[in-house]
Amino acid sequence: MVVLSIVAVVSIRLLVSAGDLYTTVGASRQASADLGMALDRLLRETRLVSSAGTNPLAADTNVFSFINRDGSNVTFRLSGSDLLLNGNLLLAGARTFALDYYDSTNGLLAPRPLDLGNRQRVRAIGVTLNAAADGRTETLKTCVFWPESGRKL
Repeated sequence: MVVLSIVAVVSIRLLVSAGDLYTTVGASRQASADLGMALDRLLRETRLVSSAGTNPLAADTNVFSFINRDGSNVTFRLSGSDLLLNGNLLLAGARTFALDYYDSTNGLLAPRPLDLGNRQRVRAIGVTLNAAADGRTETLKTCVFWPESGRKL
């Protein structure tokens, strides 16, 4: 009888641990999926950029704005814990939306917000997006290449 109760206690602990692991993996998977969709949208939008040199590009640490080929303004902005695209919620639970701007020699452009001269020198944008879901934190990074003045992607 004692052996049976010991086996039952150990089995219950294993089942509880397995359930916790399943919940943790599910939360991590959801956070990664949400981050991936937000970054995919950012990449899709930047593919529709008009020529970089003529854009009134806003380039700050957590704001990125440009004019697309249709002449529409596209703005990504972190507001509190929400990543917004043109004022519409793109990702809830965002902790970090960090942007680094690089020139044609991969030199970091600073200070931010970038002035007009530096905005026209942007050739790549490093994007770091960090979000939390159900107590799990995930971070994704990508690089967006920006066209030279007068060229389109």
